[in-house]
Amino acid sequence: MSHGRKRTFVVALVLGSVAWIVGAAPIEVTGPNGKIKVAVDVPEKGRIAFDASLSGKKIFSKSPLGLAMRIGGSNKGVGNAVTLAKVEKESGDTTYKIFGNHAEARDHYNGVKIYLHDSSADMDFAVEFRVFDDAMAYRYLIPALDSDYMVLSELSTWNFVDDCKVWFASKHVEGNIREYDLKSVTKEKKVIPPLTAVLPDGAGYVTLMEANVVNYCGSMLKRSGELGLRVSLRGLNKYKAGAKLETPWRVAVMAPDLNTLVNTDVITNLCPPPPKELADADWIKPGRVVWSWWSSDLVSPKRLKEYSDMAVELGFEYNMVTWHWDKWPDHWKTLADIVDYSNKKGVNVWIWWHSKKLHDPEVRKKFLDNAVKAGVVGLKIDFFPPDNQTTMEYYETLLKEAAAHKLMLNFHGCALPSGRMRTWPNKLTCEAVRAHEYWMPGRFDMDTQHNAALPFTRYIAGYGDYTPTSFDPKYLKRYSWGQELAEAIVFLSPITHYAGDPKILLANSAVDVLKKIPTVWDETIVLPGSKIGEVAGFARRSGTTWFVGVINNDQERDFKIDLGFLGGGEYKAVILKDVVDGKAESAAAWDREDRSVRKNDAIDFKMRPMGGFVAMFTK
Repeated sequence: MSHGRKRTFVVALVLGSVAWIVGAAPIEVTGPNGKIKVAVDVPEKGRIAFDASLSGKKIFSKSPLGLAMRIGGSNKGVGNAVTLAKVEKESGDTTYKIFGNHAEARDHYNGVKIYLHDSSADMDFAVEFRVFDDAMAYRYLIPALDSDYMVLSELSTWNFVDDCKVWFASKHVEGNIREYDLKSVTKEKKVIPPLTAVLPDGAGYVTLMEANVVNYCGSMLKRSGELGLRVSLRGLNKYKAGAKLETPWRVAVMAPDLNTLVNTDVITNLCPPPPKELADADWIKPGRVVWSWWSSDLVSPKRLKEYSDMAVELGFEYNMVTWHWDKWPDHWKTLADIVDYSNKKGVNVWIWWHSKKLHDPEVRKKFLDNAVKAGVVGLKIDFFPPDNQTTMEYYETLLKEAAAHKLMLNFHGCALPSGRMRTWPNKLTCEAVRAHEYWMPGRFDMDTQHNAALPFTRYIAGYGDYTPTSFDPKYLKRYSWGQELAEAIVFLSPITHYAGDPKILLANSAVDVLKKIPTVWDETIVLPGSKIGEVAGFARRSGTTWFVGVINNDQERDFKIDLGFLGGGEYKAVILKDVVDGKAESAAAWDREDRSVRKNDAIDFKMRPMGGFVAMFTK
């Protein structure tokens, strides 16, 4: 797959400015398919706020907007006493290639820029809204000011009309995803986005997150008012006189079903396209990685060469050299020797590094130069500081300088993605997820609903380096082989580090399927019967081959898959089911069936608690 991000057609234009009169009706923006409608109220000398509806049902009501700023030496509220100056309407319709749930994304929206004067702050500003078929988003536009200024906080709030079930991680980005009643979430609780709400009466789903976080800090959400969630910044944002500011987008995916929710492209739509030299860069290549840390921790240079040998047997493209490789004698030379050995086998090499060692520009340049000289193709950079403005700019610096060196990146111990993988396609994954390492022996653990919730919560924001799949019984705990292999299909990551020992992966009777699972997809379908926190069933297509992965929670479950997503004709099916006999040792076993199927067929099966299901359908 080419990684170009080129526009194939454009219908993006400003339709002009229109005057507005005092007391006018709310400014309305409707998505292209008419399902999502946003109404922005701009009362004269009052507080700007918005309502939003999905398919005629109001979801958000009187949701306030605004910023608390310090301009010069004075604190000012911006958005409290507004007067409308003008409105500019806009629309856009472009497509671009992407690594993800499908091969091409569509950026189709109607938008409006609302220019305002705030009399209490004595300043001009604007709020920009975009409404898509599956989402709405807004951001603030601050013009160049005469004085230095700071953004202290945002008044941005999502006021839900109805109480609903909400799923999110608390305390930190690698927390368990848990379910709450919105009204029960205390004001003291940290709500780490993405948050996904299950609307009452089957009205659909809403996921709240942010996009295009650049020159600004990351954010959380905090309870506000009766049923509100207010943006809470992770730091202050400082700007010099004469500097304009476009804040990150505040985003609500509004989907009638889980399939629409998962397939949204809004997070990347709201970020700029890549520089021309990255649009079709042939050195940016998704792929699969053998990785020693999870199963073996530190390994010797000799053992790493053996890992490259096993990568060849698996058909994997990459080998990850994990931490402490810099402790080897003459480590750059030793690394270059491993790279040369691996390259001759058709395997490329990534290396791990600590983020604190790359802050100094001269040290960073030397390191990147040495990595390129050694033949490394990618860097896994770990342990980032908190998501303040400085750290978010540090990500941008690393992405830009790595791109100049033709190096791919994987961020770990990091901030949530905000769509910048579109602008910097050399960012092929990031962590920001409670993942496989949390059930290593002697470490932490996961809630039983966590894995079945992740595809509908954290992964709506983009790639996550979960590091899937181990078949080693001593590592399984209560998880089955079915769930372990399904992770590689369900959890999206264009660079996928397999956690398991390659020798054990190669010995498994399902290795023929594992070898063929790609990391990017042409099409994704969320299977009927999926439910957040209970079961996540995905059918994904690569070319003419379909893969199905299903992840179950801690309840034994019957599941049925209708194969209507298949094309015409006959398919060779490899069907990998749990062994459901009540025995703990049977988690490390398959009930395998090889047969032919057609699109009018169905597959019924049972999953163990913490089990799963995998199938591959080859034309």
